[in-house]
Amino acid sequence: MIQFNYRKAIQILNLLARKEGGVMNKMKALKLLWLADRLHARMYGRTITGDCYKAMHNGPVASATRDILEYGITKSIKTEATTYLKSIEEDRYLFGSVGEVNYKVFSKTDIDCLDMVMETFGDQEEFQLSKLSHSFPEWKRWERELLEDSGRAFDIRHEDFFDSKTTGINKLFNQSPEQLQQSLEAFSGQLYKEKFDLAEDKAFNVLIYYAERLNALYLNKALLLLYIADETAVKQSGVPVTWMTYKAWRFGPIQEALYKQIRHAGDCKKLGLKNSQNDYVFTLTTDSGAHKGIIIKPKKSFDDSQFSDYDIDILDATIEKFGLFTTEQLSDQLRQDGTLWHKVVKEHHLQKQFDQKNNRSDYIIEFTDLLDTDFKKSAYEVAYQSYLMQANLI
Repeated sequence: MIQFNYRKAIQILNLLARKEGGVMNKMKALKLLWLADRLHARMYGRTITGDCYKAMHNGPVASATRDILEYGITKSIKTEATTYLKSIEEDRYLFGSVGEVNYKVFSKTDIDCLDMVMETFGDQEEFQLSKLSHSFPEWKRWERELLEDSGRAFDIRHEDFFDSKTTGINKLFNQSPEQLQQSLEAFSGQLYKEKFDLAEDKAFNVLIYYAERLNALYLNKALLLLYIADETAVKQSGVPVTWMTYKAWRFGPIQEALYKQIRHAGDCKKLGLKNSQNDYVFTLTTDSGAHKGIIIKPKKSFDDSQFSDYDIDILDATIEKFGLFTTEQLSDQLRQDGTLWHKVVKEHHLQKQFDQKNNRSDYIIEFTDLLDTDFKKSAYEVAYQSYLMQANLI
């Protein structure tokens, strides 16, 4: 699975701002970053940042990178971001650079693509780049919906980055059909590769644990139970079970990566690819009346090697308390006033978009808000650093 590289995203923003004299328009930066990600994908089979993209009124937007500019995402990422970037109080559409660019995070091809994009598009203003972006297939796919409602956002399909229609827009994207096919195959191999990080492997094992003990475990219910286990562990000890992150979606806190891998497992068959989640679970689709949805079944036995006795106690307690709840009942439970989900929805005014059936958001639910004692804060920091080292992320 492709991982978002927030260090690269921060340094790209930093680099772009310094190229503009230290201060830059946010929209312009995000458009240049998108063009660089797009170009690198077409040439080398991967994006630079690993970010997910949304089609919005003003063009494609890198979701997590945008959140870094606006909100910092998580406290740990915000700490790194503020080492290099700053807000401009006088103009919320601008940001500035406060630190030297750390080029060590980039590969040579990363730098080459960034240089080409800046040389080709760097002199254009933000709305010129926005207009240009409306010519690209990934935005064109959603043009009608966005013209009908400019406030909506739609998931961009990375396959559109490799569309040959792009070749007529700018010579920078005139890759040959052979190169595009090769890059698409390399990119698809990354998207569905079988190497999981520590948190994902543990999270899938939690789903196996639940599926072994609960009848007809629907996907959304499984993911809500996963969230409950992590939230409960943080409330009690300061340390989650899995270290997965969750986003505030209309129906509750959802782990997006797992949702997409299980929900869209059929896409792998269409592409003739393996899907890593097939090593853990398989899915059954049912459309019988009220019981409509995707049921997950374990493909192998639960592996307890990463789990402490305390972790298992948390999972058992979650099953005992919530195992008989329906998906809708769990959703209602997790969206009550005062919950972390409710806090995010209220803070970022998400209810309006949810009411318009725009069911997803990119806002992270922050478990650190539950660290109400010094002991929990200390336990969280120590365990988080340990997780990063085990997962080879630092």
